[in-house]
Amino acid sequence: MALSLGKKLAFAGVTLVGVLGIAEIVLRIGTRELGEATIPDDLVKRHVAEGSMSYHPVLGWVRAELPNPRLGLNAEGFRYGDVPRAKPAGTWRAFTLGDSQTYGAGAASDETYTWIAEQLLRERTGRGGDLQLINTGISGYGSLQALRLIEHKLLAWEPDLLIVDCRTYDQPKDGLLPPVGPSRAAMEGVLWHSRLYYTLRFWLERWRPTTGRHMQHQPGQIDETERKAGFGNHENLKALAAREGVDLMFVDYPVWDQRHDRIVCQAPPEELPAGVPVARACVALQQDGRSPSTLFIDPNHLEAPGNEVFGAALADAIQGAGLLD
Repeated sequence: MALSLGKKLAFAGVTLVGVLGIAEIVLRIGTRELGEATIPDDLVKRHVAEGSMSYHPVLGWVRAELPNPRLGLNAEGFRYGDVPRAKPAGTWRAFTLGDSQTYGAGAASDETYTWIAEQLLRERTGRGGDLQLINTGISGYGSLQALRLIEHKLLAWEPDLLIVDCRTYDQPKDGLLPPVGPSRAAMEGVLWHSRLYYTLRFWLERWRPTTGRHMQHQPGQIDETERKAGFGNHENLKALAAREGVDLMFVDYPVWDQRHDRIVCQAPPEELPAGVPVARACVALQQDGRSPSTLFIDPNHLEAPGNEVFGAALADAIQGAGLLD
């Protein structure tokens, strides 16, 4: 007996849902590592790992399970001990912002460059807990998330200094957008956790990249077309800090160029806004004398010796710029 058009459409719809459901299950089994991916973009294979992420309508993604003592993460998602939001009188408080290089993928909490810089500054100044250098790094974050994290969260913590370790031309320029509505956030949340959607997006972005400067691009390799595409938020970060009366510092973002076995800087001063001090951690690593493989785990993650060099360069830059006053 021939089926009516309505039944055919219903059958086609049920079949489509079934096929998509099976595809989702197969992808979850066959790409298990993507379930722990720390960023939903084409750099996922560099950032599989410790702890899961969940969708966030403003920041894109945040840590899903907090606090996480194993990773040294407090209830706010900072890789730092418990600290009250209200800043005690006489306390100097700074935040480092960036991706897994800042977070310290592959390093213990007391091996990150942020922790090392804090300890050096405390030793040099004789100060204790009233000098706070707090690590807010999250794998995959770029200058857009740094901008939004400051605006939507960190300003409430009364920072004296914001330290941004992000590549230039890394993400689309973006005004400070209001949070998305509940219905859109719910839909985006479902898609964000869908392995099928993620896999399709992964391959589409490989075919037509939309995330700005990639890890393999060297300084000076950003062409005029990419510049005009509006990637990078360092000017926006400078404007936000000036408006809020908060000190700002950039880092020159070191990367191990494995093809040529050298260290290159993906946020050199000539690509950064004028008038903002720059911590030359990349230059310090270049001048260290040890091989890049001793200092780096992979292109942008640091071994313990690399974090030590980075942390010392950051502490020197903070003191040299008079930002502890």
